[in-house]
Amino acid sequence: MSMLKKLNTFIFLGIILGLGLGLLFAFEVIPAEIFSVNLVEFFRFFGRIFMLLLKMIVVPLVFFSIFCGVTSIGDITHFGRIGKRTFTYYISTTFIAVILGLILVNLIKPGLGLSLTSAAIPSAVENAKDMTILSMLTKQIEAFFINPFEALAKGTSSMIAIIFASIFLAYGVLKIKHRAKNQFIDLMNVVNAAVMQITSLVLMVAPVGIMGILIGVLYDRRDRLDDLVQGLSLFVLTAMLGLAIHGGVVLPAILKIFTKFKLGSFYKGIFPALQMAFGTDSSSATMPVTMQCTKDNLKLNPKTVDFVIPIGATINMDGTALYEAVCALFIAQALGMDLSMTQQIIVCFTAVIASIGAAGIPSAGLVTLVIVINAVGINYELALPYIGMIWAVDRFIDMCRTVVNVEGDCIGAAIVAEYEGQDEAQNQKGKDINLGQDPKNDYAPMQRREAS
Repeated sequence: MSMLKKLNTFIFLGIILGLGLGLLFAFEVIPAEIFSVNLVEFFRFFGRIFMLLLKMIVVPLVFFSIFCGVTSIGDITHFGRIGKRTFTYYISTTFIAVILGLILVNLIKPGLGLSLTSAAIPSAVENAKDMTILSMLTKQIEAFFINPFEALAKGTSSMIAIIFASIFLAYGVLKIKHRAKNQFIDLMNVVNAAVMQITSLVLMVAPVGIMGILIGVLYDRRDRLDDLVQGLSLFVLTAMLGLAIHGGVVLPAILKIFTKFKLGSFYKGIFPALQMAFGTDSSSATMPVTMQCTKDNLKLNPKTVDFVIPIGATINMDGTALYEAVCALFIAQALGMDLSMTQQIIVCFTAVIASIGAAGIPSAGLVTLVIVINAVGINYELALPYIGMIWAVDRFIDMCRTVVNVEGDCIGAAIVAEYEGQDEAQNQKGKDINLGQDPKNDYAPMQRREAS
């Protein structure tokens, strides 16, 4: 059994134990205090340590992931139309996914009335209500241009500045012509790989940490467990409904509009990749299968696939972005914060950027959720119980949103290949006309053949 599967098994066991022990403490089947030792606080301690470890790795994870994601595109001067089409598609569909998530969470309101804290909520609500559109915009603009070294020192409280510093540094590195440029990018990739290893190490603590968080949440809510179950159920419904609409309606509609593929033949061709995505819940781990399906089953141009799919596995996270937006508004609703339109627009942009930092590793989207909640002024300490509660149901949702991510990668490759093929055919036609040849007989076939 692989390390990832073992971790997932232990996380599942941690969730079961957390729910079981939490209910036993809540219904006083097991006393919360034995021999002057508060068992609930003892378990809660491990949950808090786990969340502090997550907070510790968020800054380097996001900074290096986004830097490596941007620099992975290579020489930006050589992009041409294929690069523009690829990024236009990826960014557009991610924004559509986030907007869909925001609409659903505003309609369903899964976090309404679900309060796990009490003391600090009034100040959080007051801060949100006091902000005008102009003051909120001013605050966010100021947050973009904080000294990057100061932002790194402040950590999660200056996450927006860290994100933009990473993007600007990556852009600057791509633009320069220096003999050590590639070595520097390689170094940053090595550091990023090291950060990923540390992240994996921190996630090894997840089973015990999640168990402790769940015990604390269930015990604190022992008088209103029905509200807790209802709120969490509505959250899962909202997230799954958003993923279902985006993956089952929006993306197929985009495929139908911009390509000549028949939906049945297309999804039959990428089905192995979707299966792999569901099983591994990792876009990066699924990438070899995704490339094989798009080349062999869909008959897409290999050069197009080799460019579009690796970039998609890094930056195209429609499902993750949708999920982060839903999580952020769910937590805000539970805290009694009525986010303004301006704040929700900020959530939209931040969720798109944070999804790029998700880096295709399991549950990393939940780790980078800290970025989104921080962008609209949600206190990290207040959000901790809700993040832990979300983690309890995250595993299955993570598998589903990875399927949506990979589906989006495949559709992106199909669309780009379609238009690249049309352009090549048109260019060849023009050449044949100039040479006095019959374009109907001699111009090159399109890059994509209709999948059988």
